[in-house]
Amino acid sequence: MTISNGDALPKGKHGSNNRIIREIISMKKILVLVLLATQTVVFGQFPELAKTPPMGWNSWNAFALEINSKIVMAVVDSMVSKGLAEAGYQYIVIDDGWQISRDEKGKIIVDSTRFPEGIKYLADYVHSKGLKFGIYTCCGTKTCGGKPGSYGYEAIDAETYAEWGVDFIKEDWCYTDGLETQTQYSIMSDAIRASGRPMLLSICEWGVSSPWEWAEGIGTMWRTTTDIQDCFDCIRDWGGMGWVHILEKNADLAPWAGPGHWNDPDMLEVGNQALTPVECHSHFAMWCMLAAPLIAGNNISTMNDTIEAILIAPEIIAIDQDPLGIQGIRIRNNNGLQVWQKPLNDGSIAVALLNVTKSSAPMFVTLEEIGFKNGVSGSVRDLWERRDLVSIKDTFLTEVEPHGVVVVKIKGEKAPVSVLKFDQPSIDLNKDNHKLIKLTVLPSVTPITVTSSNEDIASITISGVNTYRLAAKKEGTCTIKASISEGNLSASCKVLVLPSNIPLPWRLDDIKDDKASASYENGTFSIEGGGADIWGGNDQFAFLNREMANDSYILARVISMTNTDPWAKTGLMFRENNTPNSRFVMISVTPANGITLQWRDASGGSCNKRDFSVPELPVYLKLSKIGDTFTAYKSSNGIIWDLLGEVILTDLFAEKYLVGMEVVSHSSHSLNLSKFDNVKVTPLEK
Repeated sequence: MTISNGDALPKGKHGSNNRIIREIISMKKILVLVLLATQTVVFGQFPELAKTPPMGWNSWNAFALEINSKIVMAVVDSMVSKGLAEAGYQYIVIDDGWQISRDEKGKIIVDSTRFPEGIKYLADYVHSKGLKFGIYTCCGTKTCGGKPGSYGYEAIDAETYAEWGVDFIKEDWCYTDGLETQTQYSIMSDAIRASGRPMLLSICEWGVSSPWEWAEGIGTMWRTTTDIQDCFDCIRDWGGMGWVHILEKNADLAPWAGPGHWNDPDMLEVGNQALTPVECHSHFAMWCMLAAPLIAGNNISTMNDTIEAILIAPEIIAIDQDPLGIQGIRIRNNNGLQVWQKPLNDGSIAVALLNVTKSSAPMFVTLEEIGFKNGVSGSVRDLWERRDLVSIKDTFLTEVEPHGVVVVKIKGEKAPVSVLKFDQPSIDLNKDNHKLIKLTVLPSVTPITVTSSNEDIASITISGVNTYRLAAKKEGTCTIKASISEGNLSASCKVLVLPSNIPLPWRLDDIKDDKASASYENGTFSIEGGGADIWGGNDQFAFLNREMANDSYILARVISMTNTDPWAKTGLMFRENNTPNSRFVMISVTPANGITLQWRDASGGSCNKRDFSVPELPVYLKLSKIGDTFTAYKSSNGIIWDLLGEVILTDLFAEKYLVGMEVVSHSSHSLNLSKFDNVKVTPLEK
């Protein structure tokens, strides 16, 4: 298999009780991907409308469900009078709360109390100001706010929106149990095309199904995380987070962004209640470095001059709107002192020196690490201050305040590639397992081609910035080679695929994820899995299991788990079969939501749960099956057991079923490596 990071990708609100399924489309024999190189071909849903990231305003962060036409028209007027329209903000998007029901023909009915003039009037008003109009809906039966969703009504909704003059559709992912992301968003995308009006589709399934891997050509932008919160670095127990954590989760997604198809780290919190002016500066600058859609989320009508100046800063916005369309990458992170770079169309490099610590600190960037020759003068411009600084010949050094950022544009003489190497010269992995391999390249924006000498033994797919995933398909040896288009510099890594060391009768099922690995050594099982969740009717997780008949129990000690997502899960499971919608009962440990007992009583149906206190790892878990009754226990020593709860299913499992250890990351940004020992599966006497 050959992967080049110099070509284009092929086409293709949440709530703690609404889990998200994830779907990864299989990679083609030859996969061509954009990493950080020049992008000359534009693809996307309506690429002519989004050659640069969309800019606008959305009502949710400031008003939630308390939105009405007066608020919207006041924001529209302020967008024009305060210079945001001139700065490039185009879309005025009404989020959840404008709809109440459907008529006898299925057409959506607008809340006439909040929007007495109707949506068509509002869209015309927006258009009269030279702006564009957007609206909100949801893939499910209801919106996240409990209003009518678009499930089953996609065609009529798209036609209605087109009649109203809608230009932008944000589609959420609540109340979607049993549905698949790619399928549902494709239905709406097709309905938009059939309507005859080019409306941008903003995919909002919170990033758990890795939309960057499948959504290009379906939507124009896709959310990469759960909802942003009005805070610097908080994390809510349901998954919402401050912008610093969202920035972290977007640090490796540059290969999937470009003209017409954008990673969306969510709306801006600039100008809301919690962030200081310094933090607002940093938040806005880093969204621009990410080439993110700039969707303001504050009350534009009442914002002060400081916030206004941030939102219309012309040379910061120019980073975001640069026609090259490359998402910035982080080249260094030293205990919260982060250096980011973003190549620009004029040959210069935008550099952000971000300090997320609580103390002021000196920070620097060298010409060499951003692709310019040391010793040759390079120009430097401060983009916040809009002034030229003293030129440099090697290092730009400055002091950065706590939670602050300094953003400069540097241009020098292009340097040749000086470093190209894998992080390890050789890799051993067991058959059916996966492993990541990283490249170090200097300059880091260099186009690279990576190949496997025998993809039948080990195939390779891109997994992030200069990061690749190996999949061990059969025993043997092969070589992974990296090369550059200019010059003869290359790097290689030897791969040895060994037989699986999982003892029989155990087997690894990678259910709808294709990222799982498992190994066994000295009585310890190590299982690494990704996956959106075991919830909602289409599960996605790693399952090391064995077949059993009649009644039995399983016990094991959960030693550790690496993923810190609040709903990552590591535990024990009884499952009727390995289909994604099978019935199951499981007991799991989570990082932030305690021990959870979860089950699905009907194939493809909704799930249920009971949560218990958060344990300290390691912890022993035990789950027994007697007829249709499943009982869960925990223990600190494996001898004295505490009863957690009991689940009685409406029908018996099939005579033969699966029992084993499950691992799910609940995050498409990182895997969950979990370790178990003292594993025991025992039949029970009738």
